[in-house]
Amino acid sequence: MISCILVLRCLHKSEGSYQIRFSRLTIKGVYLKRIFQVGIPAGIQSTVINFSNALLQSSVNSFGSTAMAGYTAANNILSFLYVSVNAVTQACMSFTSQNYSVGKQKRMDRVLLDCMVLSAGVAGVLGVGAYVFGSQILKIYTSEPDVIQCGLEILAITTVPYFLCGIMDLLPGALRGMGPFCGADGVIGYWNRGDQDFVGVCVFARSTGSLYFLFISYPGSWIVTIAIAGGMFYICKKAVYPSAENSGDAGSIDSLSEFYFIWR
Repeated sequence: MISCILVLRCLHKSEGSYQIRFSRLTIKGVYLKRIFQVGIPAGIQSTVINFSNALLQSSVNSFGSTAMAGYTAANNILSFLYVSVNAVTQACMSFTSQNYSVGKQKRMDRVLLDCMVLSAGVAGVLGVGAYVFGSQILKIYTSEPDVIQCGLEILAITTVPYFLCGIMDLLPGALRGMGPFCGADGVIGYWNRGDQDFVGVCVFARSTGSLYFLFISYPGSWIVTIAIAGGMFYICKKAVYPSAENSGDAGSIDSLSEFYFIWR
């Protein structure tokens, strides 16, 4: 609440174009429609991911208390990786929308490429580091050898290929930056992730009784989702820019240093 009040105060006192005038705050139908066009698919995306996570947690619970503790510890480490790659995704969305607004198609492609390199690099360094130093990091959360071993088994499958998750997040982010229509289509890829986790949890894991088959659905679903979201990105880009005539360079952003600033 304090943060909200301070932000509103800064916006109200600003002299820029984004100044808030409380007396002029009204709901405008045209903007409300655009908000729903982007917000509803994003909400569906979160619902699907949370549903698959609930299935995953249910399946982990069936392996006993050691697996539950190991998954909880490993998942805490994975959350640090996710925050890092998601920050790059937010930067990609912002820069894509800016270049989309001024009609710079080539710069949009450059934004996505630079973000992929940055996201893969960050996820690669952190993921490999989390795997190599997994035993020491897991000791922060538990001192039981069985739990640490279980956590290491999960990290071995999920951390090293985590750069795939970063790329998977970037493509829908770039789609959402290209407008409401593309953002709505981009969420299709996340339905695939939910389906893949469902198959991994309900079919492979419970039929084999192995944590390996439970968590191998993670990188497997990332790969399939990248393929689907990549196809949607190509289709949407062609729909938005049927020709390459408006792909100039002036007046847009593509400095890699600015990505580091946003990511930080």
